[in-house]
Amino acid sequence: MKKQIMSESLKKLICAMSAPENCREDVMRLLAEYTPAIAEDLELTSMSYEVSVPATFGAVGSGMKGSGVMFDNGGSRAVEYKSRFETRNGGYLELIGTSAAEDPEQEDTFKTVCGLTFSLCGKINSVSDLLMLSVTDSLTGAMNMNGFRKTLAPQAGRGLLRGHASVFLNIKNFKYINQKTGMVNGDMILKELVVRFRELCGDNEGYIARLGADNFVLALKKEQVPELTAMLRSFRVELKGAEGDAEIKVYFRCGLYYMTDESTFEDLMNCCTCAYAAARGGKGDFVRYEPYMTEDEHHTKKVLVTFPEAIKSREFQVYYQPKVRCSDKKMVGAEALCRWVKDGRIIPPMDFIPILERFGNISHLDLYVVETVARDLREWLDKGITPVRTSLNISRRDLAITNLANKISEIVDKYEIPHELIEIELTETYTTEEFPMLLRLINELKGFGFRISIDDFGSGYSTLTMLKSIRADIIKLDRAFIKDMTESSSEDRIILKHVVHMVNELDIDVIAEGIETSDQVGFLNGIGCDVVQGYYYDKPLPRAEFDERLADPEWYAKRG
Repeated sequence: MKKQIMSESLKKLICAMSAPENCREDVMRLLAEYTPAIAEDLELTSMSYEVSVPATFGAVGSGMKGSGVMFDNGGSRAVEYKSRFETRNGGYLELIGTSAAEDPEQEDTFKTVCGLTFSLCGKINSVSDLLMLSVTDSLTGAMNMNGFRKTLAPQAGRGLLRGHASVFLNIKNFKYINQKTGMVNGDMILKELVVRFRELCGDNEGYIARLGADNFVLALKKEQVPELTAMLRSFRVELKGAEGDAEIKVYFRCGLYYMTDESTFEDLMNCCTCAYAAARGGKGDFVRYEPYMTEDEHHTKKVLVTFPEAIKSREFQVYYQPKVRCSDKKMVGAEALCRWVKDGRIIPPMDFIPILERFGNISHLDLYVVETVARDLREWLDKGITPVRTSLNISRRDLAITNLANKISEIVDKYEIPHELIEIELTETYTTEEFPMLLRLINELKGFGFRISIDDFGSGYSTLTMLKSIRADIIKLDRAFIKDMTESSSEDRIILKHVVHMVNELDIDVIAEGIETSDQVGFLNGIGCDVVQGYYYDKPLPRAEFDERLADPEWYAKRG
């Protein structure tokens, strides 16, 4: 009897295995369901299999392995046919058939059917891997955002996440770890985090997804949060290096949200993200969500979205606060301060400056101020008005800008402004890692002829180190430092007096900011600090009002 390769049973198997929703686990079910009829069509007495399908993408997928009998009619097994197919990654499928008598046509048909079956199994395996990759992070084996949403959104919709907490987690200074220890070690830390989280949760409804880089989002039972926090606070790993293994402690920053009965998947994500933003903003490394944080996050997004157009339409205006010499009450300088004027309302600097600093937009604003001041100086010079040296604030975030000193110099030169009219204010509060970059920037700026002042002097912990290391031209005493010293005990006043004397002996000018009373002016003048800035003389002024003071050198003397 002539064997029919494309029997009805084989057609049904092909159609069933071609269904797009099939996954790796469906392979053996389909073979077990359709193989007996195919074996009968081929007049076989038995048919068995052995299969090994490794996980194709490392951490992704679980693979598959097994063997068994799919058909056995109890008949004679005089002849054995075998077909084995292997893949490049070490997988294989072996099908074994037996027959009552040798039949070359039967053997050829068997091998053809086996080859077709292997192709269909390979297609299902590939589709399974692609589906797995669509919901899984290939490095760590954790879910990706797509998988996290697909898994938890339905559960949240059915109220199954009551009693759960969500956590947005980030590894602190991970970029620095990668640079210092190598990306292999960085990847190992990411994978180890996933392993330890799974060990902590076990099968107890814990979910982890890697959102990219070193950002993760977790969902776990509320009662396990203290264990998670303890695990993260004590997280240590052994790193491999050319000079041997070394243990390091890894630090984390987290935002935490406790889900309610009404919480949706969007709440799960948005609220822990808001809490993380608060943590990143300085409220601590482990911050629990509070309702006000959502409003803060909306404000942050609004600032970031509207900032580019606000720069373009010149909504940011430069105000000038005079610096006055106490001995003769003459203006000897000014500080340029940025104000955001939108729809006739001034947005307080604290409502946007910290946001721009946190997200790296502050450099655009700082260079915008440099250009505005240079343009104003040019106008005063062209009108025959003698300008005063103007100080500009440079954020610590600007240290990351390539050739910052060159860019400032180019802007000032475009308006043909003498460099001695520009003073660059740098804050005292820099980290150890930033300090070498700060010194390099100061040297470059001084090389261009700009004067350097150290702002907020006395607010940090490295005051004497700053005096020794930085070749500053001016020191600005912090307003809190002045207030505490002038309103406190005689011992504190003695400290302030000697600080001023020490700075003067180093041939560095001293300016006091935040001055509000005549007593403060008198005390400072008496200890050798003759130049002050503050509301006692004037608030920060819009350009038109400042022009009036600048045009009249006796403005403050006339007003006592």
